[in-house]
Amino acid sequence: MVERGEPIATIGRQFEAEHQRLFGHTQPDGRHQVVSIKVSGFGALDGELSEDHINRTACAGKPDDHREIWVDPDYDWREVAVFSGSSLAPRVLIDGPAIVEETTTTILVGARDRLRVTTAGNYIIELQ
Repeated sequence: MVERGEPIATIGRQFEAEHQRLFGHTQPDGRHQVVSIKVSGFGALDGELSEDHINRTACAGKPDDHREIWVDPDYDWREVAVFSGSSLAPRVLIDGPAIVEETTTTILVGARDRLRVTTAGNYIIELQ
């Protein structure tokens, strides 16, 4: 783990060591580029997920497409709604099964699950 204030050279050495451990090789003269940073936080949300803050009629997501996928043993193959993540507005609710496609990832909303888009544009999946 990288600690706040560590010099770039130290971070580079830590990256090389972890890459060697995971993949068995490094590029000694290679250049590194940070393309993604993951941050996790824990705490209470200020009521953002409460049903009172969601206008269901205004929040029904409109699918961009439909696709047949294998959902699970109970649902088998089924045609599901496919949403473009960039077109989802805050407070949208999507009941699964469904797919949300982003530029760099695809999100599967399970058959009994629900995806909510927060006012900050984040996705929260409620697993049932």
